[in-house]
Amino acid sequence: AAAGLIDLIQKGTFKPEDNILFVHSGGASSLYANTSLFY
Repeated sequence: AAAGLIDLIQKGTFKPEDNILFVHSGGASSLYANTSLFY
């Protein structure tokens, strides 16, 4: 996902005055759906 955002920035998709927020969750939210795999 970060590589995709960097690519969009390099392509000029965003204006210099645009605010960009990138949230890197690390996929942690998917762990809760599979808790039975850890026991």
